[in-house]
Amino acid sequence: MIDPDTPPGVTPNYDTGETELIFSDEFNGPFINPARWGIIYKDRGWKFGIHRFWKKQNVKCCDDGKLEMIFTHDDDVVYSGGRIDTQDRFQPTSGIFEVRIL
Repeated sequence: MIDPDTPPGVTPNYDTGETELIFSDEFNGPFINPARWGIIYKDRGWKFGIHRFWKKQNVKCCDDGKLEMIFTHDDDVVYSGGRIDTQDRFQPTSGIFEVRIL
């Protein structure tokens, strides 16, 4: 599941010499690729007097290869954030996982 826009020969910053890239996403299209990612909506319930949610509208794509996951204080006791995952699409059990966070 290599993004065709990933430059050839890219390896993680921590490369053992035996590392093989098997998944990448440059987030440079007009939307999040549904073949790679699921955007999650979930009522996460109450904890410490705060009602927490994952909300689809808190995930924005894609400006210059950047995915935005926005975390907001929606109400006095309500907070929400964005979440994506690869469940049922790509489920590695081990390896090196690398992200760039700005």
